Amino acid sequence: MKQEGEINSSSSEAISSNGALITFIGFRPHLCEGFISTINPGFKIQSIYLFESEFKSFNNNIEKLNEYEVEIKNVKEQCKRRFPDANILDITVKSIWSMNDIFPMMSKIKEKRAVLNISAGPSPFIAVCIFWALKMKTVNLAHVIEVRDRENKVESLSYKIFNPIPFLNYCFELDELDREILNILGNGKTRTRDVLDSINKKRSTKDRITLKTVENRVNKMVELGLLEKFLGKSNILNIRDDILVISGSINNMYV
Repeated sequence: MKQEGEINSSSSEAISSNGALITFIGFRPHLCEGFISTINPGFKIQSIYLFESEFKSFNNNIEKLNEYEVEIKNVKEQCKRRFPDANILDITVKSIWSMNDIFPMMSKIKEKRAVLNISAGPSPFIAVCIFWALKMKTVNLAHVIEVRDRENKVESLSYKIFNPIPFLNYCFELDELDREILNILGNGKTRTRDVLDSINKKRSTKDRITLKTVENRVNKMVELGLLEKFLGKSNILNIRDDILVISGSINNMYV
């Protein structure tokens, strides 16, 4: 099975200094292994938190239980090999299907910066993880993309890592004009004057906007984490990686 990773610049900043990795370990172990493999071993990871369920249902199937224990052991050994200086911490949740049981366990995570695997656990765990990441604002999320063959076996998997805050702002804080500006930038324009020309050429004279309007909208989106502005002789605008990494292209996003 081929494994690939994709980490953007802002994600690197979030975990390169005393960061943590967080994942559920016992639900789909190969997704936990893929997540650990994605993170650059050169990053200084202070702690790796491995969530696991207290209750394990194998219906007295000793063979299944043994397979499970081997898988868990392999994941932990992988963590130690890849990040030998990290503290590996087990967190046991009484019921993985109860958000009320999972939420208090998040307080055991001491680091402010982290990458959280939202692909290797059951849905209540994933929901809690997303809520917690939004509350913390400095926690990035990792989600998997699997490619399967005709027999439904995994041929390859890759992880995309992103900050959820800019994506949340994209969904809820923008109006039609903001989205039009983003789409123009996504199609290769990099300056506010070019954006203005692209907008106004589609409008009647009475509906045209000013350069100041574009600049105000751009500044708002910079503050929301959607755009980066590179200052120079003329300002260059880029859509942040955290937006592109979740959509592939700004034109593929839901608008």
